Formats: sequence, C-alpha cells, structure tokens
Amino acid sequence: MRRILKSYLKEESGQFALITAIFAVPLVICIGIAIDTAFIHNKSTTLQTSLDSAALAAVIPGNLSNDERANYAKEVFHHNYDDPFPVDVKVIASPSRVDIQGVVEKETLFMGIGGTNSVSQRQKSAAIKTVEDVICVMTLDPTARGSLRFEKNALVQAPACSIQVNSSDQNALIAAGNYQPNAKKICVHGGVNGNVGPNAQANCSALPDPYEHITVPNMVGGSSECNYGPVDALVPAVAQALFEYLIFGGVNQNIVDQVYEIMDTTFAVGPNNDVRYPGVYCHGLHFYDSETTLMPGTYYMQDGPLSIGAGASVVGDGVTFVFRGENSYLYTYDDVSIDFKAPRTGEYAGLIFLQDRNSSTDMTSIIKGNTNIKLVGTTYLPTQDLFVGGLGEMGATSPAMAFIAENITFTSDIDEIISANEDDFQYFKFAMEEVANMLFQMGLSPYQVDYSSATGGSDGSLEKDFTTNIQTHLGSQAETGIPFAKSDGGARLVSVDNSPL
Repeated sequence: MRRILKSYLKEESGQFALITAIFAVPLVICIGIAIDTAFIHNKSTTLQTSLDSAALAAVIPGNLSNDERANYAKEVFHHNYDDPFPVDVKVIASPSRVDIQGVVEKETLFMGIGGTNSVSQRQKSAAIKTVEDVICVMTLDPTARGSLRFEKNALVQAPACSIQVNSSDQNALIAAGNYQPNAKKICVHGGVNGNVGPNAQANCSALPDPYEHITVPNMVGGSSECNYGPVDALVPAVAQALFEYLIFGGVNQNIVDQVYEIMDTTFAVGPNNDVRYPGVYCHGLHFYDSETTLMPGTYYMQDGPLSIGAGASVVGDGVTFVFRGENSYLYTYDDVSIDFKAPRTGEYAGLIFLQDRNSSTDMTSIIKGNTNIKLVGTTYLPTQDLFVGGLGEMGATSPAMAFIAENITFTSDIDEIISANEDDFQYFKFAMEEVANMLFQMGLSPYQVDYSSATGGSDGSLEKDFTTNIQTHLGSQAETGIPFAKSDGGARLVSVDNSPL
C-alpha cells in the first residue's frame, strides 16, 4: 500500500490531476451536504421558537372565539418569524388549548447535485391555559438556581393556592428536604430537582410580577422627614447622660426626655404595653421582650430593619411595613408572638411587608419564629431573598398568608444561614441591649433586658423540627376581606405527541 501511495505522489503525468479531480467531487458534495444540514437545522430552531411564542400568546386571551384565537396565533407567528421562506401555518384552537403547525419548503444549495432540490420541514407546538389561581408562594428571579428551596424538615402545605417559580434554570426549584411540598399547583418556568410530587409542572411560562405597579415614595428631605429617631442621636445622648450621672450624680431632664423619646418610639423594650403609630422610622423599628399594639397605617423602615424577637409580642390590624433606603429588611427571631393583618383597601391593600425594589437589594430577610406567628396578607420582597423557618408549626393559625420574593427558602435549620445583614443586625442588637441595661443601671429606665429565656431548649440549643402550615383557604379574600395576588391565567407549553395536527 505504501509503494502504491509513493508512486502516486511521485507521478508527474497528467493522471495526478485527473485522479485528484475525481476525488474532489464527492468531497465537495459531502461538504455541501453538511452546509445544507447546518443551514436547515438553524432555520428549524427559528421556526420552532416562533411556533412556541404563537401558541403561548394565543391561548391566554379569554375573550376570543376559536377562529379569532387561531387567526391571532397566525399573526403572532408571522410577527416573530423573519426568515424569507414561506410557511404553511395550520392552527386548531379552543378556549383552553392551541395547537399550531408550520411546514416550510426550503431549497438546498448543494443537495440538488444529488437530485434533492428542496427539503420539507414540519414543526409543531401546543400550549394550554393555566387556570387562574391565588398565588401563595412566588419567586421572581429569572435565572437563579434553587430560586425556591425546600430544605431539611420544612413542610409547606398550600392545597388551595399555587406556587410559581419564574427562574428558567434547569434546577429552578430544589426540594432537598424530608417532606414533599403540597400545593394546588406548582408551576416552574425552568426545571425541578427533588421530590415535589406529581402536581409539579416544569417548563411553565413565567408570570408577571403581580405587584410591579407598586411604587414607594422617595425620602428626599433626609432625617428631617423622620417621625421617630434617628437612632444615631441616641449614642451622644446616652453618653452625655452617663457623663452627668458619673460626675454630678444626676442627669439633666432634657437629656432624659431625649433618650426616652428615642427609646420609646424606635425601640419597644421591656414588658410594658406600648402603642406605636404610623410614620417614618429612621434606622428601623425594634421590638424586644415587649407587648406592643400597632395602630393602622403605613410604617416606613428608613435605613434600618424591622426586628422583632426575644419574647416580643406585637399586634397590628391594617398595617403595612415598607422597607426603603439602606440596610432595610425584615428580621423576626426567637420566641416571638406576631399577629399582623394587611389593610383591606388603599394603595398597599393586601400587603403586610413591602420592599422598595430599588432599596436594600441583594439582602436577606428572615421570618423565624414559632406557632405564634400569624400573618394575614402578603410578604413582598421583589429584590431580596427570604428565608422562612423557626420552631414548631409557624403560621399554622394563619387563615391566609403569602410570600413573594426574589428567591425563597423554607428551612428548619435557619440558624445555619449566614448573611451580611444578619451579622450587622446581631452587632446592632447587642449594642441596644447594652444601652437598655445602662439606662436601667442609671435609673433612667424601669427595666433591663434579659434574653436568656429565648434560647429554646433547656440546654440552650434550638429545636430543629419546623413546619410552615399554610391552611387550605390561604389567600381567600372571601374569608379575610384582604385581596391576594392571582395568576392571570397564563400558559405553558405541552407535549405535541397527541396533537390533532
């Protein structure tokens, strides 16, 4: 064989060119077929994408006849399909399903040498309309892995409402816990990883943010707009009070009044029965080991968190907490009792917790507690992560509550969560404990702060079993009078195996 090849390479006569030409013909044909195949595949992707868009768009409107729906599907298809090849489009439409088929005849560039002058390509798509339903859990991040997570002993029971995950990641929902979440419908734009049960649907269409129209007023006047606080005035006031106490054995009454005003408005500390009023709370609002009633209205957390913990009991009917500015987030922890109901009317109707989407982004809010947390309304944190966990069956007594955030994690072991804002808060919490106890020692406060009873178990450890029990009539406006977000009757793509086309 080598001798033949060497003699072929050494051949100087015209036979070399002739043989090369003979071999070149099939080589060129093969390359041409490969080019044609790649071209056809690329165009088939464009065709399929346009069919999918048309099916999803046409199945959603509720006021169209079958013929109008079919014509609308064709309009959407031709609007999205920009290839020069004419397409024969057929549609079968009903109020709940749209099947669409496209057939295109494409001329070939090189296959014609072998007698194949054109290739017929056929693609199908089908979409069904999802039933309008109340949304009780929704994540808004469009691409996150694990945008919704169920971990360890977290159990979510929501048999009368829907769970929606808008992330397109193939692991958009991760169910890594010991319990299977239960909901009327679990719809994931991307994929599902873990044990979620037969009612979980992947490849659903993403739904619009139900509260994207909500706006939060900006704070333009600085601390002059604060009704309560600011907290940074407390440090020099306490320092001056301590100085006067140590040097003169007494404190100027004006300093005492200033300290009391800040402590009694921004911090609810001690076993007193307090009342708080709507307004702008600079550096946040904090409840420790106290019993407090909130008057109806909007509470703006400006540049600080809403923190409730260490034995605090807080009740409010018709209240909304708005988080705006820097380091503004929600943090409930330890042995707390919370009973909040959202307003039934007004611009924040149905919302208990509301984050300004342009403030304190990429932070973590935490709802950690026990059976005494009762929320009737929606927690809406569009650009923050939310962790829900605690001791016992948190929310078991809530007749209606919902969570909408950028990403959400339900977990029993919430103490393992590490977040920068939580670390900052722990330092801040410690500082306020010291201030409260200093005031007590100076005789300026009738109480001191003791958190030893909030550690959970007798050995100081926290229990780990946790369930989030959302009752069957979650989100029912008829039951509570409070409006809840609903899906708009969106759509999802389905298999075309049983397509009538």
